[in-house]
Amino acid sequence: ATAPTRPALTRLGRRPLRLPAAFLGRPTPNHPIEPRAPPRLGVPMAEFSGDTLTVRWEAKGGGIVVTPVGDVDLTASPVLRQALKQVQATRPNVMVVDLTGVPYMDSSGVATLVEAMQIARKNGTRMALSGLQEKVKSIFEIARLDTVFTIRPTADAALSG
Repeated sequence: ATAPTRPALTRLGRRPLRLPAAFLGRPTPNHPIEPRAPPRLGVPMAEFSGDTLTVRWEAKGGGIVVTPVGDVDLTASPVLRQALKQVQATRPNVMVVDLTGVPYMDSSGVATLVEAMQIARKNGTRMALSGLQEKVKSIFEIARLDTVFTIRPTADAALSG
């Protein structure tokens, strides 16, 4: 006896459900999530871009400085997460996230940075944040994450320790 077969997933009984490419982890013209260049310490600069957030990084002073520019919210935090994971794959000694270009961050952005901190600790990377604007800094203070993260006024200060 053969097992009964299931009908294909359909949307309202019409045709098979097809997921957009972005849901399948593939970049689309509106959601380019692939890096333009692989991050290596020898590469002076690389970049990820999304609709509302651009993340650049460069080797500087014995570490890597990651610079997001734009709001880090629910739609933009995956772009930041992907960039941070690419940088951490190189296992730098020091990684600084320079937030001078981030005027707004919600809880998903904070969660992305907490995840990056956990990966950094596991890899033996010293991670620091720099250049927090007042709105973003207040979120870290309210959640008492300013006691967890190393926060410095500038990326250069964070790189030097």
